[in-house]
Amino acid sequence: AGDNGAGITVGFDGINLTGATGRTKRHHMYQMMLSHMSDEEKIGITARLSKDVLGAALDSQGDLGRVCRAPPGTRVSPTRGSNGEDNAFNVLSDAFAILTSSALRVGRRATETDDEVNDSTTDAGKAMHVAVAKGKLLSKISRKHLIEIVLPILCKLKVLLHTSCSPLLKHLMAFMVEIFRVYKTEVKEFLANDPTLLQEIEYDARQFKKDNKYV
Repeated sequence: AGDNGAGITVGFDGINLTGATGRTKRHHMYQMMLSHMSDEEKIGITARLSKDVLGAALDSQGDLGRVCRAPPGTRVSPTRGSNGEDNAFNVLSDAFAILTSSALRVGRRATETDDEVNDSTTDAGKAMHVAVAKGKLLSKISRKHLIEIVLPILCKLKVLLHTSCSPLLKHLMAFMVEIFRVYKTEVKEFLANDPTLLQEIEYDARQFKKDNKYV
């Protein structure tokens, strides 16, 4: 393994990151990687995972599509990690884990204080002011992408996973409820012409908060 120019060398000799047994290690690695990403990179990661993984799962071709459509009783176990569908299950569950991670949120950093932002008399203050303005712009871009691109994919995939009674539904709901919680007004506006689906999402959000059913 190399450092990719980051000055950090990572080795994976003797480390098993595959299947269900390696899930915790993978998630720790994802968190570390996300914590070092810029907001632009986070937006890019969200776009790629939504299109290349979740979007691909809507296609009937390939393991991602098949694992989402497998009817109850015929689905392969997601714990074996021994074939393509097992791997596809882990790819999808990992994608949802990344998408729901707080480390992937775009915008103002928690370490910034109002005093630092408002103090524009120093070079550091000016730089901070520019950074916050950039963060707000990127937040708007992220919000637009989530509502106009990601949400339609989630809605379609939710129907598919619900029909097949897939255990992946709980992961999708965690992500969908998070989007609804943060951007409730925008989600309602986007689904204004589909009141049935909106009511369903609102109900799922209430259930999620009520009994943590999907966690």
